[in-house]
Amino acid sequence: MDHSQMDHSQMDHDEMGHNGEHDHHARMVADFRKRFFISLILMVPILILSPMIQIFLRVDFRFTGDSYLLFALSTVLFFYGGKPFLIGAYKELKEKSPAMMIGYNCCVCL
Repeated sequence: MDHSQMDHSQMDHDEMGHNGEHDHHARMVADFRKRFFISLILMVPILILSPMIQIFLRVDFRFTGDSYLLFALSTVLFFYGGKPFLIGAYKELKEKSPAMMIGYNCCVCL
């Protein structure tokens, strides 16, 4: 059957579930975009506070408690930016079907 010759203008795509899938994809893309930019903003102070970056740039921005702030910001970045991947890994483990998300999270932990 040549599907390209069929007239789809009269079909109700809402009834078929296509619009719901497109909305889900659009929301997912928007969520990833938002997570990317917030993670990018969080990354800047992490890099500035990083001792190795400070040595490389030959600057000293150290202050009392800077390592605690660096740890807190890094933890927030890991869990906020990685939430979709961590949830995916949890679901894969729960279903006993390891796949891509498990590999990502194992590489991050090493």
